[in-house]
Amino acid sequence: MPKTVLVTRWIARVLATALFLLIVVFVVGEGPPSMAQLTTQEQMMFGALFVMLLGTLIGWKREVWGGILLVAGFLSFCLVDNLGGRAFQAGVWITFSPFALTGLLYLIVAWAARHAAPSH
Repeated sequence: MPKTVLVTRWIARVLATALFLLIVVFVVGEGPPSMAQLTTQEQMMFGALFVMLLGTLIGWKREVWGGILLVAGFLSFCLVDNLGGRAFQAGVWITFSPFALTGLLYLIVAWAARHAAPSH
């Protein structure tokens, strides 16, 4: 496997770990939200965040699935954020774009690993 694929794999893994730990620190520091007090839209956004967090963990062993979960969770999060007549929130896209970037890196690594010339 080419060295660039290995480096990209580790960049994705480090990003995924950092993102996962960042969210864990927020949850531990602030406490988990009371889902009953959240609006339906906010509950859906937490669901999308949970999907992204699963993607950060699963991507360590299953890059395709991790990448799919991260990208789908990110797109779902942004889509739900824009529901209900809310204006486009560039801050949401920017804040959560590292999840999408990590997912894309996982997908690139998976594709490159499958199409790499066998090493001798």
